[in-house]
Amino acid sequence: MGSSISKNNLTDKDLEILANLSNKPKEEILFWYEHFLKECPSGKLDKEKFVEYYKLFRKNEKVEDIARYCFNAFDIDKNGFVDFGEFLITYVATNSSDPREKLNYAFDVYDKDNNKSIDENEIRLVLKSMLKLLSVDVENINFENCMENIMSSLDKNKDSKISKAEFIEGILSDSYLFALLSPFP
Repeated sequence: MGSSISKNNLTDKDLEILANLSNKPKEEILFWYEHFLKECPSGKLDKEKFVEYYKLFRKNEKVEDIARYCFNAFDIDKNGFVDFGEFLITYVATNSSDPREKLNYAFDVYDKDNNKSIDENEIRLVLKSMLKLLSVDVENINFENCMENIMSSLDKNKDSKISKAEFIEGILSDSYLFALLSPFP
């Protein structure tokens, strides 16, 4: 986002841009900004601070692993920090009522190597994190069978990787997978 957003001041121009991008009133953005700076006076969250901040929004859940994945998607400019603008735009998008928009961000969270596809190793990492988030004992399920079912369900063209379109359409057509693989409430 703009460099002034990551500092401890929010210009009128920044406020206007964020209001337009988030479809939120300026007063609400200012409220979020003040809260963000209270939690993070530097105006930037590194990965560990981001995990702590993310936990404020998902109380009583085991979100550490999935928050680490989310950090990579929230860090839009890939500088190793999440500033207020990145946080606000991504948080609003992931909490919108449009499931396609949420799944678009979820795909970006899971695509750890940013190659525009999700492979079996990425699904494996995410599945373990999501099962932990849901307090499922991974030792008592057939994990590999679950992995194979997810891959076969989502990988429609059978190329051993899941494209964003395959991911979104596959998850939308399967309520079990939607509940299991969506990191955003």
